[in-house]
Amino acid sequence: MIGNCEACGVHGIMDRAHLKTRGSGATWNDDEWILLCRSHHIQQGAIGWWKFCNKYPKLFICLRDRNWIFEEIFGVIKLCRK
Repeated sequence: MIGNCEACGVHGIMDRAHLKTRGSGATWNDDEWILLCRSHHIQQGAIGWWKFCNKYPKLFICLRDRNWIFEEIFGVIKLCRK
């Protein structure tokens, strides 16, 4: 898919970075993924959404605009839909 990386802003062929996995009941709507360049998609997968968003703070706004927030659940920070 052609677009801009939400982390670095580079334009080109992007990966869809899914906010939830199929096993979690994701329906694969447009608000359940964001565009990331390949290197940032790999990095996000390696460190998780919380650490990745702390590294690229503008992603907090992008996720909030799509009705996603981080919540602490039983001591673990999870990405949840509002």
